[in-house]
Amino acid sequence: MGLLFFIIRLFATFFVLIGIMSFGFLIAIALKSQELLTPKLGQVWYQNDPFANIFDTASLPLLQAIIERKIYAPIWDPATIYVLDMPAWLGLTAFGVFFVGVGWFFLSIFAPKKTGKKYN
Repeated sequence: MGLLFFIIRLFATFFVLIGIMSFGFLIAIALKSQELLTPKLGQVWYQNDPFANIFDTASLPLLQAIIERKIYAPIWDPATIYVLDMPAWLGLTAFGVFFVGVGWFFLSIFAPKKTGKKYN
């Protein structure tokens, strides 16, 4: 169970830090160019897709096919499209906060409860 908590905390920290860094870059670029350009999460994913470089196939259409065919088709259109249309910094920070919540939930359920009694 300790490894699961570590992985969840690692994902949470990664996404929160990347989201904050994306927001910082957005502000730095906006200050220099005097205009606010907010890239969408889907655009950032598509432009920086390492899966496309390795296998010559983009992972975003692959994810769409998996969600629509194997999981549940209405999840893609309203939910996933909404997330991919978010500004990148907001979407990444939201993923980080989600993983923080998941980690807290698992920790509250599976962590051993501390009692006030001391054993000698």
